[in-house]
Amino acid sequence: MNTQKERTVFADKTMKRILLICTAVLLALMAGCALAEEQVYTSGAYSYTLDKYGEATILTMPGPEDPSGLLLVPAKVDGHKVEALDASCFPMETDEVMMPQGCYMRSHQQQTHEFRVYWYLDYEGIRELDIAKYLPHMLVKPGEYLLTGAAYRYDISGNWEKLTQDYYLYPTSVNGAKILMETSPDSVTSYTSGHFTYFKTSPETVAICYFDDQEARKVRVPDTLDGLTVVALMPRYGWGNAIYAPRAKEIILPDTLKIIGDNAIYSEDLKELNLPEGLEEIGAYSINAYPVKKLVLPSTLKKIGPYAFNGCRSLKQVTMGAGVEEIDPTSFEDTAKKFTIVAPKGSYAESYAKENKFGFKKAK
Repeated sequence: MNTQKERTVFADKTMKRILLICTAVLLALMAGCALAEEQVYTSGAYSYTLDKYGEATILTMPGPEDPSGLLLVPAKVDGHKVEALDASCFPMETDEVMMPQGCYMRSHQQQTHEFRVYWYLDYEGIRELDIAKYLPHMLVKPGEYLLTGAAYRYDISGNWEKLTQDYYLYPTSVNGAKILMETSPDSVTSYTSGHFTYFKTSPETVAICYFDDQEARKVRVPDTLDGLTVVALMPRYGWGNAIYAPRAKEIILPDTLKIIGDNAIYSEDLKELNLPEGLEEIGAYSINAYPVKKLVLPSTLKKIGPYAFNGCRSLKQVTMGAGVEEIDPTSFEDTAKKFTIVAPKGSYAESYAKENKFGFKKAK
């Protein structure tokens, strides 16, 4: 009797297991069918699918327009945020890829070739992240991009390799859109020559990122280091100022200089600073020098960044040319109370001075 009951119970349990297995198999088949029937959308040369949140996974895309083989992945396609990419979607002529921040590669797809990967924040992405609240000196306008993080190589087996770069390989523009460079990434190798530490911005040019003589009374920034041309003062993230010389009364800059980057110069005793002709851009918080009273900006200068003269509390007058196209509203925020801009009549500098309630004098 007990044997019969045991057999019946065993049979019932076996039947339940079979039913559960059949149900699982059926659900798996249904899921497979659903995936197989996933709708594919097209937009020009792009094809993509959408997840339940309306975010896109790109399946195919056009080749790079940039002759260097650099491919820009859009942040949106048909208004849908690009969330993922099939690793097989990049044409064979693609050597480098710029992807929107947060975008990832679907690893189960077979990769066709190796390429270098960068991430960027676009204007909309920066607004969504409210990055201006935390990093107000990072200015990005529509059509411009801000690179983030280091470069990686994505190899044929789907592995990521962080790259150490001998020089600053990041592109300065993609399809005509400017890439903003704030500081050099940690992946770029730095070198030391005398009191100066620098990184290469190309095989022939360098940016000085550190000066180690804090007691220097006079600083002469060289026009070459180790045979390479000095074109920028650009501190590395977390390193402080490029030229930190609190005791310096004079800082002499080379004629080869094109960019004075963010947080570039600091001095508490500076009496003389001549900005060289050929200079094109002054970055954010770039010159922090308490006793500077008058400054003549070179005629080649085009852009002055946010809080550029922060800390120049004695600065009473700045002379600039008609070539200046952009000045941030905060560029001269921390200067003397009676601050005057000297510039050509009808120039952008004149309208900027009046707009920000600064004094204005017509240049001779």
